[in-house]
Amino acid sequence: MLPAQRLPSRSSNRKEQWSRFSRKDGLIVDDVRVIIDDEADGLWIGGYQGLCHMRGNEFECWSEADGLPGNSIRALYQGTNGVLWIGTYDAGLGRLENGRFTRYATREGLFDNGVFQILEDSQGNLWMSCNRGIYRVRKQDLNDFAAGKIRAIHSLNYGRSDGMRDVECNGGAGTNGIKTEDGKLWFATQDGVAIIRPSDVDAITTHLPLRLWNLAWLIRG
Repeated sequence: MLPAQRLPSRSSNRKEQWSRFSRKDGLIVDDVRVIIDDEADGLWIGGYQGLCHMRGNEFECWSEADGLPGNSIRALYQGTNGVLWIGTYDAGLGRLENGRFTRYATREGLFDNGVFQILEDSQGNLWMSCNRGIYRVRKQDLNDFAAGKIRAIHSLNYGRSDGMRDVECNGGAGTNGIKTEDGKLWFATQDGVAIIRPSDVDAITTHLPLRLWNLAWLIRG
C-alpha cells in the first residue's frame, strides 16, 4: 500500500487523510471507470482491465481469464440478493452471483454487445444504453437464463423512431444515466438527454415515446 497523503485541514481540530490505490496495491486496473457501493462496506470497481471488489485495503479481482465477459467495463449495478450486473464496452452484459459469471450477448438475444449504463425500473426490467440506442430486458428472463431455465432472452430497443435525436449514448466516463425519485430514467446521449417514464409501458411489446431535451437548454434552465 502506498503511504497516505495528508492534506492541510480546514479546521484546526481536524485532519483529512487520503490514500491512493493502484495496481501496485492489488487493483487489476489503474484506468478506473466506475465505482459503486456494494451495500456491505465494500466497493465494486471497474475499468478497462477488469473488475475488482474492495473491502478495507484488500482486493479481489477478475478478468476475462476468470470468466468476466469482457475486460472493458463501463457500467456496474448491484441488484437484489447481491447480484452484480456488469456492462462492457463490446462484450455484452455480465451477471455475477456467488462467484459465478453469466454472459449475455447478441447471440443470446441481447440487442447490442455494448452496455454503457444499467438502470432498473419498478416493473422488473433492466434498461441499458449503447451506441445504437436504449434497450431493456426483463430481469426475470436474465435470471432464468443464468439458472438454465431458458435458452435465450428478449430485448426491446428504442431509437430514432421513438423520439431519440441521436441513438449514440455516452459511456465510459462518469455517470451516464440516473434513476430519479419519480421513477424516470435519464440517459446521456450525443444530442441531449433521453428521459423515459417506464410506468407508461404496459407490456414488453409496447413502445413508448422518449422525451428529449437539449443538454444546453437544461444547463441554462
